[in-house]
Amino acid sequence: MTYSVEKIQDLGSKYGNVASWAVWAGQKDPSRAKSGVDDLSIFDLNEANPILKLLHCKYVLVGLNVSRDVVRPTFSNFHSGYRYAQDYKLRLALNDTPMSGAWMTDIIKGAEADNIKGYAELKASKLMRYLKENPKYEREQANLFRQELKDIGAEQPVLVAFGSDTEKVLRRNFENDGYRIAKLTHYSHAVRDDDLQDQVRKLSVCSATNKMRMQRQSG
Repeated sequence: MTYSVEKIQDLGSKYGNVASWAVWAGQKDPSRAKSGVDDLSIFDLNEANPILKLLHCKYVLVGLNVSRDVVRPTFSNFHSGYRYAQDYKLRLALNDTPMSGAWMTDIIKGAEADNIKGYAELKASKLMRYLKENPKYEREQANLFRQELKDIGAEQPVLVAFGSDTEKVLRRNFENDGYRIAKLTHYSHAVRDDDLQDQVRKLSVCSATNKMRMQRQSG
């Protein structure tokens, strides 16, 4: 599907604190890998903006939760220029792949009605323990994600988890719904840039092959 400026603005109003798109401004300083990763001017949308043609939801890239409780500009998640952030690895790994332009979000949002600010917790182990002790809360968060998929118009997307914890949550709640679920090493881990790029390439090829197989079987 093609997104209009109005639709993207609507999504930004509802999910802009926790979600974004897998597009980034170019690296402005060749000597600094993080240069330009936090440049949000690419989301200054108008009908002539070329990124409109890049945005899609064939893949939905999913993190666990936001790590810091800060005020975030719309669509700035996964685009941090913070000195300890590793978001730049996503730009390197996803650019010029089928995942470029995909919707990116967190599965645990800590939302109350439409007040989606993000569930801030730096330690994933602490959050995973909380989910284990509060399965009802996890189901509520999963239902919010189902609504989010509807809102972005996603039909049979590949859900790509960043890390094992996110993969576990997705499989517990969505595998029986028929979603294809895949995993990439979390970009904040000690993973080489080229290794993450290789994972993305292999996953893209595998997903395309599986989709063709499913199409033949359904035909």
